[in-house]
Amino acid sequence: MSFTIIFSEKAKSNIEKIANYLDEEWSENVKIKFLTDISKAVKQLAIMPFMFSSSNKMKGLRRCVVNRHTVLYYRINEDLIEVINIKGTRERPTIN
Repeated sequence: MSFTIIFSEKAKSNIEKIANYLDEEWSENVKIKFLTDISKAVKQLAIMPFMFSSSNKMKGLRRCVVNRHTVLYYRINEDLIEVINIKGTRERPTIN
């Protein structure tokens, strides 16, 4: 059985922000690798959504480590997987 995957607006926005950052600050190849890694992770989720661990911080969410720089958070609802957020670790946080 293959699950349907949907992305929240926040997840879509973060993918775009991370891809733009990687393109500007790193290289086109790093951006392409990031997008390829996300695609592979999503394909794995569709087939085996329970293979990744539950989040310790957020009840009902699961945590997929896409690569050492990217974590994807998702929720399983029957035959639907909702990607809630994607976090990148390469960009330095802004300090206010």
